[in-house]
Amino acid sequence: MVFSKAGTDPAAELKRLVKRRRLLLAMVATLFAAVITIALLDQDVLRIATGLYEPGAFF
Repeated sequence: MVFSKAGTDPAAELKRLVKRRRLLLAMVATLFAAVITIALLDQDVLRIATGLYEPGAFF
């Protein structure tokens, strides 16, 4: 295996990548949860997103 820097520990490199991926996954999950929460709280947003929105229609 070839490493960009001399003396780089492969295990440390792997840990760093896993930590970064876990952080990214947590950020995406948080964003997804926020979008779902907003859509549930504001039904108009949900209707617009699903294409069921008709201005002035209450159902």
